[in-house]
Amino acid sequence: MSHPRIARCLGFLVLAAACVEGGTAPPGSVLRVETPWTEPVRLAAAGEVLALGCTVRLGNGETLDAGGGATVRTRTGVLRGSTCGSLAVRRSGIDTVDVRWRGLSARAVVAVALPTTVVEGPVGTWLDLDSLGGPPGDPWAPSVRRNSAGKMEVYYTVYRSEGGSGKGTLQRLVSDDGVRFRQDGVVLRPDAEDCAPRGTGIENVVVVPRAEAPGWRMLFAAGSNLCFGWQVFSAVSSDERTWTVEPGVRVDNGGALPPTSSGNPYWGQGEGMVLDRLPDGEWRMIQGGFEPVTPGEFRFQITEWRSADQLAWRYVGPVLTTRDMPPTGRGSVYSPTIRELAPGLFRMLFTGDHRDDPAWRSRMFSAVSLDRRHWQVEGELMGAEGTDIFYAALLDERVVFIRRAAGLPTRLGIATVRMP
Repeated sequence: MSHPRIARCLGFLVLAAACVEGGTAPPGSVLRVETPWTEPVRLAAAGEVLALGCTVRLGNGETLDAGGGATVRTRTGVLRGSTCGSLAVRRSGIDTVDVRWRGLSARAVVAVALPTTVVEGPVGTWLDLDSLGGPPGDPWAPSVRRNSAGKMEVYYTVYRSEGGSGKGTLQRLVSDDGVRFRQDGVVLRPDAEDCAPRGTGIENVVVVPRAEAPGWRMLFAAGSNLCFGWQVFSAVSSDERTWTVEPGVRVDNGGALPPTSSGNPYWGQGEGMVLDRLPDGEWRMIQGGFEPVTPGEFRFQITEWRSADQLAWRYVGPVLTTRDMPPTGRGSVYSPTIRELAPGLFRMLFTGDHRDDPAWRSRMFSAVSLDRRHWQVEGELMGAEGTDIFYAALLDERVVFIRRAAGLPTRLGIATVRMP
């Protein structure tokens, strides 16, 4: 005759929980580990405790809390702790949590991002430079990179009045320490004619090793406010200093060359660009531009483009738009700059505004992603009442931007950003 407890352990009804008081779970039991949050990346502070839900579903459908008796281990050290309810956050990254209970095992992958700290405060400080070069003018649209000599370069545009029209010349600053910058001359000049493809100015650059030959390729935005709108062009160099513009347009705005009166919406492109290379060898560009949709919408969004050769680019789709933003960022989003916090975890800094509001101002926002394709907005990173922050160009822990406050000239700003 069976002992009553043995009979229940074979699957009969009410007191099945008694079966797991011993060393192993009953046949048919399943251990589940779940996160109580739904976002792909958990935004958390250092030291914050995250509680995972660890439960066992028995063969008869009854559910037990396994948290207290489970053995918990983490693989990468992003989290630290030994129970389901006491995993403390140590740093940004992705961790795999392995859970064992009564012979059962399960795991959960947890992505965590700690907040960014701006050392100099919400509006940063002025960039320390010897000169903007040439006659006075307003700087605009900075980009940054580290050259092959290990020095930090800042590319920016200076707009000056020439013959009654504004002309933007691309110039370069160089720094040995990321703190003090010196003028390093003109990089590219706009076309002489106002109604030419690059007749207004040169802005927003990204430099990568040339795909088909030794040297470097620069992608840059240029346009004519009078005739062509803004598009992405390219130039090549063998020494990172002297650049030769290549024929053709890399990312077009839907218009015609020469311009026609067809009413084409001219989807402006190139308002900040980031390039990386995918495992299959294809190049990916994440950039600010108008979505190529009809009817066109006059607001920047952050979109993705791809190319096999750095020359011919095809549109993939939007990656972060004003539709993803809080009210203060629903006017335009642009100027993406991306850093990998840990393997497979990325943070983007970008500009957002609410220009549909008469009292709008511009700010720097941040977002996180696990694939550079789907972005989770964290919120405003830099900005203050009475101060506009335009553009975001990040190199290591230094972000360069345009800072403009009421009654003060437009200047290049810089800040140290810590991303633990």
